[in-house]
Amino acid sequence: QQENERIKEALACTVQYGSLPIQGFHDIREILDNALKGRMLSSFDLLKEYQVILGIKAILSYEKSCSDIAHPALNDLYSTLIVHTKVETMLNHCLNEYGEIKDNATPALKTIRAQLRNIDAEITSVATHFLKSHKDTCVDGIITNRNGRCVVLVKASDKNTFGGFVYGDSQSGNTSYIEPPALISINNRKQELVSSEQEEIAKILKECSKAVSSVAEEEKANIETVAILDCIFAKASWGKDRDATAASLTKEKEISITDARHPLIDPLKVVSNSYHLTKEKKILLITGPNTGGKTVTLKTVGLLHLMALSGLLIPAKDGSAIGFFKDIFADIGDEQSIEQSLSTFSSHMTNIVSILDDADANSLVLFDELGSGTDPTEGAALAVAIIETLTKRGSRIIATTHYS
Repeated sequence: QQENERIKEALACTVQYGSLPIQGFHDIREILDNALKGRMLSSFDLLKEYQVILGIKAILSYEKSCSDIAHPALNDLYSTLIVHTKVETMLNHCLNEYGEIKDNATPALKTIRAQLRNIDAEITSVATHFLKSHKDTCVDGIITNRNGRCVVLVKASDKNTFGGFVYGDSQSGNTSYIEPPALISINNRKQELVSSEQEEIAKILKECSKAVSSVAEEEKANIETVAILDCIFAKASWGKDRDATAASLTKEKEISITDARHPLIDPLKVVSNSYHLTKEKKILLITGPNTGGKTVTLKTVGLLHLMALSGLLIPAKDGSAIGFFKDIFADIGDEQSIEQSLSTFSSHMTNIVSILDDADANSLVLFDELGSGTDPTEGAALAVAIIETLTKRGSRIIATTHYS
């Protein structure tokens, strides 16, 4: 009943305001477990947590937009969601949209990166001056990096004429990468700054990971709640697309489905039918020629019951009612078994015997062509006996037949 109320409310919200906004939402439970264990999270892990917080805010904003639609059953879920504003502020201050640490995450990092930009400009200036001064030996004026250090490309025959360090030859063997003496001290200073930058980033990641750890349990509960909401609104979207409704559920073993449509048949081609079983009319017998849709009718009734009792919308008109049945039994289709050496008739009878073993007043039983596959007189008598037996037990029965 609770699930049915939730799906009704979700359908009303979906029709008027669109579906729940959970695009880009992540299942970060493993990341949260790592935070709880005291592990340092990567910047990309932290970005996912930030996006989850934004996702929860979007969901709650959507809930507010639906305020004119009563939704007490859904509100039981919405009310458990927690927005971790402090963590959101911290992560927004430290991370950009690509998961990179911002320059102004801390004053120390801001200073280090400013120094890095200055030293990069200095390195470029010194390297460019070297290239201009040695045009005859430098190749194509190329400045590149090896192991994070600025190097230039020279002819292999001249690689040992400058001093400094040689970082190896190119694939052709005609050129070599060297670090001239003028670049060594500047590269060393840059490496010290890069090391300081990494240490400062590690500090930032540890602080952010600690903050995430403090809310990890609540965030895991948030994710579980969002998963439930996602499922509910997915069902609502499916129902909206098929003009479905939330059937009312009754403890009486009654069926009242108006303009029911098989959920898997093309909505433009499906034929709707209405079905009614009451205390006074416990059996519905359907007769008609082959290809008349009798089997589809049985499957429609069975599927719609299972759907309604699973918290799904059903393709039928508003006001349709589904009874609570403990079991739904079905004997439908040609179940001939070569492996068990059973004829079609014997296979059906084996299935029917198992149904008769278990069916009671809390059961809905669906029979397709009951008693067929054998002598018409004997088959008809058998069908009558089966129906009478189940009727005495109080079972609700829908059966198709060729018999008059």
